[in-house]
Amino acid sequence: MIGGKAGWEDPKFIEILRSPESRASGIVWIESPTDVELAHMYKKCALFLFSSLYEGFGIPLLEALSFQKPAIVTDLSVFREIGGDKIRYLKLEEKLWTSALLDFSKKPYSGKKVDLRKFYRSAAAKTVSDQIRAVLKSKKPI
Repeated sequence: MIGGKAGWEDPKFIEILRSPESRASGIVWIESPTDVELAHMYKKCALFLFSSLYEGFGIPLLEALSFQKPAIVTDLSVFREIGGDKIRYLKLEEKLWTSALLDFSKKPYSGKKVDLRKFYRSAAAKTVSDQIRAVLKSKKPI
């Protein structure tokens, strides 16, 4: 199951995803899932995959980890900040991803608990507030 807007620059790939053959083989793409659909997808998935060239933050990874799902993601610093040593990181190479998926299909594993508290809004607000106070106390020009 694939959830989310098209982010691929390959119209042929999108056409394949939308094809009756893909649906018949079990591939389902929900382009704009509601919050309820998204939660259902996270609950039911066996594995979360996120291959990306770049990410500002990676909210989908954070969401998947909140459901304690195993994850395989692109080796990006933002993903390492979120997942630490609890998830698997791969370069964007087709053979690596194919191998990782085949390995998982032969021997599935569970997601590891990741401490996500540092990403709560209250924690972020406190960090920003503390930084502002520190700057104001230093009385140095910005």
